[in-house]
Order: sequence, then C-alpha cells, then structure tokens
Amino acid sequence: MTNPPAGPPLDCAHARALIDAFLVDELDPVDAARLSAHVKGCAACTVEIGGSTLVMTLLGSLPTPSSTPRLDERILLAALDDRTRRHAHRSWLSDLRTQVIRGTMRTTATLMATIVSVALLGAVIVLAASQIVPQLGVFTGQRATIAPVATPTPSVPAVQSAEPSTTAKPRPSPVISATPVPVIVPAPTDSAAPTMSPEPSPLPTPSIEPSPSPTAEPTATPTPTPQPTEKPRRTQPPPVEPTPSP
Repeated sequence: MTNPPAGPPLDCAHARALIDAFLVDELDPVDAARLSAHVKGCAACTVEIGGSTLVMTLLGSLPTPSSTPRLDERILLAALDDRTRRHAHRSWLSDLRTQVIRGTMRTTATLMATIVSVALLGAVIVLAASQIVPQLGVFTGQRATIAPVATPTPSVPAVQSAEPSTTAKPRPSPVISATPVPVIVPAPTDSAAPTMSPEPSPLPTPSIEPSPSPTAEPTATPTPTPQPTEKPRRTQPPPVEPTPSP
C-alpha cells in the first residue's frame, strides 16, 4: 500500500522546479512522491521529464574526457574574456550620452564654420562685383560718347536785310464789364479809315568797276544802310460803352 503524497497538489510551475532537481539527483523522497503523482495527471510535465531523462541518458553514454593540465587555464581565460567583453559593452552604453553630446558639438561647430565661410565668400564676391560694375559702366559710356572729329568751316555772314518790318499788330479792344444803367446811349460808329503803310524803296545794286592799273585789286563800294521809316500811328477808336439790356 502506497503512502499518499503529503502537501497540496503541484501545478506546472512548481513541477518544473522539481523536475530540474530530479535531473541532478537533488530531489528528496517527499517531493519525489509529489512530482510522481503530478506527472501521472499532467501530460505536458510527462513529456518534459521524459525528454530531459532521454538527454541525460545520452550524455551519460558519452565517454569521459581526459583532463589536461591547461583545461582550467583555458576556462579561466574564456571567463575573463567574456567579462571584459561585457564590461566594454556596458561602458560604451554608459558613455553614450557623452559621445552624443560631443558629436552634437562637433557637428554644430562644423556647421557654423561652414556658414561663416560661405558668408565671407559671398561678401568678397559682392564687394568685387560692386567695384567692377562702375568701371564697366565708365568704359561703356566713354565708348558710346566718342564723337567723330569734325573740321570747322568758316561761315560767311549773311547780308542783313534792309527792309524793316512794318507790319503792325492790332491791339485788342478793352472789354469793360459794368452794371447796366437804365439810360439809353447810342453806340458810336468807328469812322476811322485804315491808312496804307508806305512801301520801302528798292536798294541800289553795287557795281564793281575794275581799276586801269594792272597791279591794283578791285575794291567793293560800301552800300549805305537805309533807315526804316516810322509808320504813322492809327487813331485810337473811342471807348465802347456797354449797351443796356432791355
């Protein structure tokens, strides 16, 4: 007659912990009885313990390796290398913030230096262009305003006409605006007759007579300049009075 398992029934999570202890032969009889009762009713734990038992059986069938004097040294070196690798990885992560800050500062400094260089280069180009363009304008203006050299020719003074200008401009009659007065005055009539202006007499044509001497040059006789005759003035018409409206 078998003894019933002591304690509450196991679940899968606690059964896995007991399976691990069973594989390394560290399970006490009470827990072994509890695990055996649980495995009978749980298919998942039965498959797990069966697979682990098969693996342990296969490992036990392998030959035991012969120990070498440097086996322990190689194990220690491998452990040290693994620790160094993990420490380096951890230190890189811990220094990530500093590296990001340094990279940002370097990028900002490079960008500022590039902007300053481009600004200085643009200022130099604009300054050079502002000094070259006026010179080009001066050269173009000088080339465009060059005029051909002309030889001046002596001009012959024209003979001043002796006919005076006797055409008189009529004077406009004054316009008087006044308040109408209820007095009837007859409008005077203009009885002045126009006078004819005298015509100027024709000018005599000068004649040049050759001198009997063969060595003398002919001289021109000066023509007297006629004086313009004064035109008689016209009599002024009487002032025109405003005609009253009916």
